[in-house]
Amino acid sequence: MDNLYHFGDSSGLKISISKSSLFPAGINSRDLEAIKEITGFAQGVFPFKYLGIPVAASRLTIAQFSPLIDKISDCISAWAGASLSYAGRTELIKSVLQGVECYWLSILPIPVGVRTKIIHLCRNFLWSGKATINKKPLVAWKDVCLPKHEGGLGIRNTKAWNKALICKTLWDIQAKKDSLWVQWIH
Repeated sequence: MDNLYHFGDSSGLKISISKSSLFPAGINSRDLEAIKEITGFAQGVFPFKYLGIPVAASRLTIAQFSPLIDKISDCISAWAGASLSYAGRTELIKSVLQGVECYWLSILPIPVGVRTKIIHLCRNFLWSGKATINKKPLVAWKDVCLPKHEGGLGIRNTKAWNKALICKTLWDIQAKKDSLWVQWIH
């Protein structure tokens, strides 16, 4: 606690005991009780949200990805009334929807069921202008996800993008030894 108070004095950030929780892992109950008594922190329970991302002690369920799916669905619903061209809807998917996805994709491996739902929402929006209306697609989604110079629309393949972003994070952990965050991870 002295170190936390020293950090607070140095940074100007103060600990809020009422807003702080302790999430133990691999600590015996006697030590855990001692830590709780010293800190005054309540013991939290998994899953919880940190910076908008669910954190769990085990693999996240598809239901725990609902904030991501809801956010994408809400964006599409907001645009549903506008009469947008295919090009306009493509740009919204590429810039806004895939931007929303990017934060989650860089942190968590996204399950197949969640990827399928995201693709379904984007595909429906591209072809019908709405999230809920299924219209027969004019082009297969795998072809839509090709780069423009290969005849696609340049929409990112969610599975490949997820893998690339997680690999980038792992690369950062391995390569950027001078970063405070990476030093903390090590």
